Amino acid sequence: MYLMTFAKNYNMFSRLNSRTITVALLVCGFALFTSTELRAAFTLTSEGINVTLKGLDDIRFQYPKLLRGQEELGKIVESRPDAARRNVVVKYDNGAEVRLEKKSETLLELRITNPPAGLTTFRFEALVPFAMNEGGGFRTNQEAVKPFPMTKPERPHLFQGNVSEFSLIAPNGETFGIKNLPVGSYLQIQDNREWNWAIFAVMFLAPYNPDHAVVPYEFSFESTGGGTKKMVDRFGQDFSHEFAARIKSEEELKEDARTEQAYYAALPKANRDTYGGIPGTGAALGLTKTGFFHVEKKGERWFLVNPEGNAFFHLGICCFNPSDDFTYTENREEIFEWLPPRTGEFSTAWHSDSWWNARAFSFYVANYIRKFGKPYNQEEWSERMIDRVRAMGFTSGGCFSAIPAAFKKKNFPHVRSFGFWNLGFDIPGARGFFDPFNPELAKKVDDIFARTIAPHADDPLLIGYYLANEQGAEDLPKALAALDGSFYAKRELVGFLKKKYPSIAAFNDAWKTDADSFDALAQQGLPITTESATKDMAEFVGLFLDKYYSLLNETFRKYDKNHMLLGSRWMPQTADDEILVRTCAKYCEVISINYYTKKIDSEYLERLHRWSGGKPFLLSEWHFSCTPETGLPGGLGSVQTQRERGLAYRSYVEQAATTDYIVGVEWFTLVDQARSGRFFEQNTGERANTGIFAVTDRPWKDFVAEVVKTNVQIEDLLLRRVPPFRFDVP
Repeated sequence: MYLMTFAKNYNMFSRLNSRTITVALLVCGFALFTSTELRAAFTLTSEGINVTLKGLDDIRFQYPKLLRGQEELGKIVESRPDAARRNVVVKYDNGAEVRLEKKSETLLELRITNPPAGLTTFRFEALVPFAMNEGGGFRTNQEAVKPFPMTKPERPHLFQGNVSEFSLIAPNGETFGIKNLPVGSYLQIQDNREWNWAIFAVMFLAPYNPDHAVVPYEFSFESTGGGTKKMVDRFGQDFSHEFAARIKSEEELKEDARTEQAYYAALPKANRDTYGGIPGTGAALGLTKTGFFHVEKKGERWFLVNPEGNAFFHLGICCFNPSDDFTYTENREEIFEWLPPRTGEFSTAWHSDSWWNARAFSFYVANYIRKFGKPYNQEEWSERMIDRVRAMGFTSGGCFSAIPAAFKKKNFPHVRSFGFWNLGFDIPGARGFFDPFNPELAKKVDDIFARTIAPHADDPLLIGYYLANEQGAEDLPKALAALDGSFYAKRELVGFLKKKYPSIAAFNDAWKTDADSFDALAQQGLPITTESATKDMAEFVGLFLDKYYSLLNETFRKYDKNHMLLGSRWMPQTADDEILVRTCAKYCEVISINYYTKKIDSEYLERLHRWSGGKPFLLSEWHFSCTPETGLPGGLGSVQTQRERGLAYRSYVEQAATTDYIVGVEWFTLVDQARSGRFFEQNTGERANTGIFAVTDRPWKDFVAEVVKTNVQIEDLLLRRVPPFRFDVP
């Protein structure tokens, strides 16, 4: 979730010919400007058509899929733009090619050559920002506008049917549309919350017509009036909707400061040792005291053991610092009821990073300033927040947390991450992976670890390190095959194939290609269409992953011999890969999964556990959210009340804690996301009730009342003295 940015918005589609198709594409869109002037630009990239619109983040249109009925004809194996990014050739593994040329700032010419036999349809797909449910809608065939729903609908498909035209209407009234579509065009608009993703999607099918060489499409852009609407009040709450938890005055915040200590003091208390572990369990279970966090197996049960040698269940909280509560403000100041100057009383509520300082503001921090009547101070805030979450039974700081001095002062355990945000040597098309075969990469990793890992090697509060976050390992076969010879990984792949096949003829026969030589393979995308190709790429991906994880492990152990490697925080669909899990488990003490789900799927997790060779697991990111009681649009695992949210938390954590191998969980996040979207995704960022605390610095008390019940009895759950609580999320 934290780095899972949304490919934004809607799509334009075409009707095509037999050998050459030209499509006139007028790029228009909605943003915070009037319709009297077209302000849009598009760029051809290796991943799709990136459209830049004023007031919105870039929108990416995927290159078309070729269909015969429902059957997909070929996969894209290569899409390389020229240096000016005005031309790109999209190659498919069946020999078809789509050539795109940027003819002007508003015209894109698309041609297809060698269309596959049986081609009937082109499919275009795009994602529509979740912010569209804040007053936006869509219209088909000049019918009445239908709104994008604020809450999850009973059926995910908002529209399915043949259309001659359709439009998407933004909350500010700006409209994008396509008119005079060919007969048989089909449109589907859906709500992806059905699949646990807060975003909308558009799928458009355009019929292939061999009798038309050129098919123009007419696009429209207009304003339906209404202007920009206020979204956020002066406290960072929803501007338009009433909800029970809404505050209306600064005095309410000041009253909280005077009275809240009694609330935390009255919460049930857990019996914990100095490091948040369970006193006496070390001696009772025969656990080892090493002075550092480690994992240890007793009988069939894995335990996370703290520096005192006691059992410790990692009840962690991601983003243990103001983070997702910061929101982007540049060029959309009019949606806020109030924004202060960057200097003066609320200066510390503007982002501390020099670039973001003029562009990102935290209403949460502003409310904290109002509440206590003084500037925000990270250390002071951290100390107070540690006391508050410990009173709720939480034990530790999770991923994406700042590591202030307060953690040491309060003896608060925490995790760290390698943080390879700008490492370089990236593998295009495989999110989060770099080329481990590049010798310069090894030098860079060594330098980074010497500076960032070595200083913390003796820290007893450090649980361990995450290697990465939500990588796209499932895309590695396609991505590696599509590389050119400038990548060491592609050279390794060619060398691997050269060793495996006695001749280029044998390779061509197995892969159904017509390469002239092995050397030529390095400069072209390789189609993965045969069983042999699939098996070969699976084997090579295993070699790639072994090199990747071994490089990180060996360099890490050079600078830190005391702490654990906690895995790569995979998403569930990524983790469902035996080669990936087995390889990672060779080099990491713990496997981590960002496991967003309504309930624990024991069959799935146990399969992964077997693949890992029986390693312990962390469920490293998850949450449940509520819309009606928060004024926020909703997120993953949406429920109707804060009490239901607490019941869902109990069910999830207690089922996890009573397995033999899950040693901790991390709730995402500490504070709710900003009503107008988290800052680094700019205009269309996630905006959900993910937090334990609201933007007003108030805990969601009905939620916490249930959370505490689980947190304070974690010992009984670990030792299976009580059965796990179960709740069927509605």
